[in-house]
Amino acid sequence: MENATQALLIAGGVLLAILILSIGVTIYISHSDTAEAITTRWSTVELNKYNSTFQVYEGRTNVVAQEIVSLVSLSQQRDNAIAVFVKTKTGAVTGNNNLTAWDEAKITQFLSDHIVTTVKDASGTRKQNTFSYVTDSIKYDEEGKICEIAFKEN
Repeated sequence: MENATQALLIAGGVLLAILILSIGVTIYISHSDTAEAITTRWSTVELNKYNSTFQVYEGRTNVVAQEIVSLVSLSQQRDNAIAVFVKTKTGAVTGNNNLTAWDEAKITQFLSDHIVTTVKDASGTRKQNTFSYVTDSIKYDEEGKICEIAFKEN
């Protein structure tokens, strides 16, 4: 009789352990799904924050050369810099996929060729923009991040 009582106690303990283990696994599974959803939501927020910096150029028709140089500088500061291209009316393209074409000399040349001219009139000497650009295209990579912006001369 004593052996039967001990067998019932052992069986009850095993069943209780299995029940506690099942509850633990269920809680873990339900919470891991929630953590994955939160991680996905945060990466969506970060993606939107990253893209919003560059999406201000989308659809613009009055971009000036100073803004393009600022965009190049900003994109070079990012870990995964975006490519910035400028197509002139003559068909020349400035920029490339890894942005090595946008070194200091190239930027200085671009600014001197495309930014300002000195105008003398009755009010004195002033500088004015001679070129404006239109956003030609914005391309996204497979993760949804902007990877390339192209402008063309207006």
